[in-house]
Amino acid sequence: MNFFVYIASVLVKKSKNRRNGNNCSFSHYKCSCSPLLHYKCRRTGNNEKPKGKYSLITNETYALENGKVVCHRKIDGQYLILSRIDKNREVEKRFLSDRMRYSVYNGDKKTVMLLSTLSKLNLGMDFVYHGIMHRNTVQIAFTPKEIVQLANDKRNPIEDALNSQVEETKIMLPVVLDYETIWKNLEIKDGYLTFYYEIDEDVIDIESVYQNIEALRDYLSSSLFGLKQDEVTFMPKAKACGLGMRYLYIGDITGKQFSVDFENNELR
Repeated sequence: MNFFVYIASVLVKKSKNRRNGNNCSFSHYKCSCSPLLHYKCRRTGNNEKPKGKYSLITNETYALENGKVVCHRKIDGQYLILSRIDKNREVEKRFLSDRMRYSVYNGDKKTVMLLSTLSKLNLGMDFVYHGIMHRNTVQIAFTPKEIVQLANDKRNPIEDALNSQVEETKIMLPVVLDYETIWKNLEIKDGYLTFYYEIDEDVIDIESVYQNIEALRDYLSSSLFGLKQDEVTFMPKAKACGLGMRYLYIGDITGKQFSVDFENNELR
């Protein structure tokens, strides 16, 4: 699902209301915009399939408030943590900015229309993050001037979009994926976008996981290629930047490690 849904067309229809000081609310929608969380292969004796990706933004609403568009975003609080966004506002803003540039560069008509409409109406845009369990909020603001710059930026944004998404993801790490696995780090290294997964060796022997590496690779492949590839997944950007994708498993006691690699020509 695209990040900006029909907002530009609503803005055009509601611009008169803005001039009259009325508050316009926009339709609700849910979007799955998690980082690309992958599931570990479990030896369950059956053909367990990946169930999809976590939804970090549980709900979004749009409104015209005080001469700007405000996107209110409710976050899950488990994988997206409000305090970490608050401490890394510049990282989050850079991610949002590069994501909009990436959508425009790829010809997303709704994003193009959004930025064009905001520019013509001289409106800024705020993203306000709300935690589910408490009333605190974090606000990321774009001025009208910044919106115009985004609308007119013709540079290739793909490398910037990947780098900023990696940095934005890292502020949320570590993340406990299951009883045996912690997602510890993410970085671009040695020609790969590398996911670092730590294995709890008190729960599972990393050597036994390695002995089933082909099954693990098949499972990761099903998860990776089973997801709809859009502006919030890593694979299209990694491929465009000439990178492969590597999943590095490290034992928390022995330090033993192995990786499951997908080369650039395997990505899509």
